[in-house]
Amino acid sequence: MNTFTLGQLKYRIFDYTRILTVVSMLFALALGAITTGIGFRNSIENAAHAQSAYTMGILEPSNQQKRLIAKLKVEKQGKYKLKATENVVYLNKKQVKDVPLQMVKFNNSLYNIKYVNQSIPALEKNSNEIMSLLPTSYSKHRLKVVGQNAFVGINTKNKALFLFRVKNITNDYALLQKLENTKNKDGVTVAEQLAANTSVNGSFSSFKQLKTIFGGFEFIGIFLGVAFLAMLASCLMFKILSGAFADVRRYQLLAKLGVRKRDLKWAIKKEIGILFVLPGALGVVHVMFGLKLFKALLNDPYYAIWIPFTIFGLLYFGYYAGMVLMYERIVLNKKRQSD
Repeated sequence: MNTFTLGQLKYRIFDYTRILTVVSMLFALALGAITTGIGFRNSIENAAHAQSAYTMGILEPSNQQKRLIAKLKVEKQGKYKLKATENVVYLNKKQVKDVPLQMVKFNNSLYNIKYVNQSIPALEKNSNEIMSLLPTSYSKHRLKVVGQNAFVGINTKNKALFLFRVKNITNDYALLQKLENTKNKDGVTVAEQLAANTSVNGSFSSFKQLKTIFGGFEFIGIFLGVAFLAMLASCLMFKILSGAFADVRRYQLLAKLGVRKRDLKWAIKKEIGILFVLPGALGVVHVMFGLKLFKALLNDPYYAIWIPFTIFGLLYFGYYAGMVLMYERIVLNKKRQSD
């Protein structure tokens, strides 16, 4: 039976060269699309953290908000007092020195970042990131850091500003969502404070925006992957099944020679399996090298790669199983063999 299977493959291989090449490319496109789509979803967390050094900023936090914050897994936090005049927001220099404000510093890629402390001159010169965490009523204000005496001398009300960064936004998403919609001491929620601000308002706000955008990319990737998979399966099925009727006599002859039906079925599975494995293996190689092109867009294109590979493998195996059943019904049909 091994000799027969090898003969069948030698007979088919030259006729199948073009179609197997096309199937290999479709396999790579299908697997690559699904893998990249899921990769965008896996990159949301890191992309959000790259937008701001703080997850959220709360002005005048209420006791309820403080209780919610206590439940979060916070890795960095800072409490500051501020005063605001008509066009300037003042911070106390001593507080800023004790707990320096941070900013995002990019290295060689979008995801290769670190959080660094800002010096007071740099903070006053470039305060966009910190100011974006404040309500929109301060959007046109400039930031100024002053000493203790000067701060006390400003004749406006003290307001408390609480900034924090969580370790994992995904894990704390429900609490953050609840915190954003909880009222502060002034009876205003964070969502209401930042409603009119189109700039980045902390990494949590970025996370929600990126979730929508990258979710769309994920859907497109999976949709294209399934579409390419359907195309490659159709091409391969049509090519194999179109030659199945020519194989009927060969299997009839083997049956008359006393080959058991079980062995005939095994030969069919082996023959079709090789025709499925060859383009599949080449397609996997294409994908493993091709994913390197997405390093600029994705945090780690190879992260949890077993998930899309497993999903795609199950779908591909389903097509293979269906192909084997259809091929067996044609070449091992009892009525046709009796004729």
